[in-house]
Amino acid sequence: MIRQGKLLRMNAEPDGLDQKAEPTALEPHLSPQADVDRIEMWLQFHELQKTQAALKLALERYRMLYEFSPVAFLSLSSDSTILEINLTGVRLLGVDRREILHRRFSGFVAPPDLDRCQRFLKMATGMRDHQAIPLALRRGDGSVFHVQMDCEPMHEEDPSVALRCTLTDISEHVKAEAEIKKLAYYDVLTGLPNRRLLFDRWRQAMALSARTQDHGAVLLVDLDDFKTLNDTHGHDVGDLMLQQVATQLSRCGRAEDTVARLGGDEFIVMLQGLGKDPIKAAMETRKVGLKVCDALYGSRQLGPVECHASASIGIALFCGNRESINDLLKHADLALYRAKAAGGGAVHIFEAQMQSLVEARAILENDLRRAVDTDELTVYFQPQVNIEGCLTGAETLLRWLHPARGLLAPMEFISIAEEKGIIRHLDRIALSKACAQLKTWSYSSATAHLTLSVNVSGRQFSQPNFVAQTQEWIDRSSIDPRKLVLEITESTIIGNLTEAKRKINALKEHGVKFSLDDFGIGYSSLSYLRELPLDEIKIDTLFVQGILRNQKDAIIAGNIIDLGMKLGMVVIAEGVETEEQRKLLADLGCTTFQGYLFGHAVPVCDLMLTPLPPRA
Repeated sequence: MIRQGKLLRMNAEPDGLDQKAEPTALEPHLSPQADVDRIEMWLQFHELQKTQAALKLALERYRMLYEFSPVAFLSLSSDSTILEINLTGVRLLGVDRREILHRRFSGFVAPPDLDRCQRFLKMATGMRDHQAIPLALRRGDGSVFHVQMDCEPMHEEDPSVALRCTLTDISEHVKAEAEIKKLAYYDVLTGLPNRRLLFDRWRQAMALSARTQDHGAVLLVDLDDFKTLNDTHGHDVGDLMLQQVATQLSRCGRAEDTVARLGGDEFIVMLQGLGKDPIKAAMETRKVGLKVCDALYGSRQLGPVECHASASIGIALFCGNRESINDLLKHADLALYRAKAAGGGAVHIFEAQMQSLVEARAILENDLRRAVDTDELTVYFQPQVNIEGCLTGAETLLRWLHPARGLLAPMEFISIAEEKGIIRHLDRIALSKACAQLKTWSYSSATAHLTLSVNVSGRQFSQPNFVAQTQEWIDRSSIDPRKLVLEITESTIIGNLTEAKRKINALKEHGVKFSLDDFGIGYSSLSYLRELPLDEIKIDTLFVQGILRNQKDAIIAGNIIDLGMKLGMVVIAEGVETEEQRKLLADLGCTTFQGYLFGHAVPVCDLMLTPLPPRA
């Protein structure tokens, strides 16, 4: 072997073998074997230099390939922290590399894909093979782009790295797919869903309706005299008409509704979630149909042409998938035909029976508006008695003496009145007639002590002039306001307790009393008792009717009675129908009762003749 000193000297020798080193006095002449060893070492040294140069070049090429690859490379820790990323990834994310490293990858995921991405990364970490997922990411400037993310778990290869991933920009591919989908599912002219997408959503709506039993409806909208417009002014003007109609139809529907172009000048508006009541569903659909007719009716400018437009609408309701889409379309088309036959610009519902009910309700609404003006509404009184069976007052209940249908109870017209805003007029009538009756009673010592309760609707109570109007009726009748009790429910005051308290206090300053009706069935009754200056509470009929067969109802009723008494309020049990119910309520401490046991609502002339049960 060659000594270390000699090896150092060899490394210092110049290239080439043509120069002979002369031995010196200090260095003895080397043997031939030593020359061979020196040559071999020299060759090995130069081979090492060549290998190192090749490795350096390969490393540089790898670095260039890694940094400038068409795809982004990144390494993630077990908690999805970015440990490494190449230059392509940096450019994709649009953020400085130093700001990317040691940040969670989820910070670059667009919100709609965030949950999906987190579930994917958690799953990919525990898998043996690589996994892939398309994702929407956000750049540093907030713009969104799409990538295909492939992840391979590292497991034991590198403890600090859980996943090595690649990101491939597929934004153009996603854009092309969206364009293809648009061409396949959307109408080119109007941008609305076409027949194919409509039927797909329709099937989904029918399946959902089958699960929930909620009604849905389709409105088949057809433009009146569209063919004449096309023939007279050309298809360009006709296309402008269709585009304008599509825009207006989209504005008429809700976000969950579907507006589609069926073909030609026919459009479909599909409604969902109309509730389980078929009559209300029909009424709501008809309301939308009338709104659409109003929106499409009138003159419009179509380029250089001004023309008049209107539309006819046929409606078919569905609940579940009892009928096919084609059958429903036939029903809507038949209804549309009838709307056209009526002169156009009309709405017709296919179901003959339901149509008659809707029309009857509309007629009843018109009759009710007339009844308000013609004094067809009168008041009946249901007696309220004390524990001894003596009459203490009554609740005022409206009745409608309809010219054709006879005497109608509130349940037959109150819902229409509330829906159409007529209820305020009914409240006014009830209050005015109650005040007039109190005035009449005041003339006799036998009736001067009686009180009258009047129900106040939420719509009436919310009116800014409610206090002034009530006071006006009291002053006009010259009654003792302490004999007037206004009944309100939790729904009347919910959402604005401060305003309710102000109005109640304002009328109580004049002597008017307030009662909380249907107590016990709401969610905030106790807070109302604490905040509002009430005079009485009425135990809801629900608890009174179940008091004999349900111990819980008896406990609730007893607690309400005890609570009312301790708060200094009168507690009235309404809905008392049997002597057993009255006796148990009396045993629980209740002192005032109302219900069929003591009499139905009757005219005032019969109220004083109502037989009362003997004293307990």
